[in-house]
Amino acid sequence: MFIKYITDDHYRSPEWELQYSGLVKTEESLQLTYLLVFPNPASDILNISGMQTALDIIIYDLSGKIQFDLTSFEGGLIDISNLASGIYFLRMQNDKESQMVKFIKE
Repeated sequence: MFIKYITDDHYRSPEWELQYSGLVKTEESLQLTYLLVFPNPASDILNISGMQTALDIIIYDLSGKIQFDLTSFEGGLIDISNLASGIYFLRMQNDKESQMVKFIKE
């Protein structure tokens, strides 16, 4: 679900737009449903468990800049010790779906 604030060029006529998109899931596409990312907050290591297939992993900072990118990750530990303290978003995706999790780096 996305909520967008809309204005004209002079920041008048405020409006809100709500967009909702759904995903029809089949048994084949339920691969990201049971993923577990922990600990949160984390200091040096993130653990991802419950993976059924290899996933692409991308970590974004709050500005949307990619801080970490890994393809064909098969689960286990991710070293985040080089990230600065703050809030990050971890995207896990395969060819059918993606899931994003917010985590805090201490």
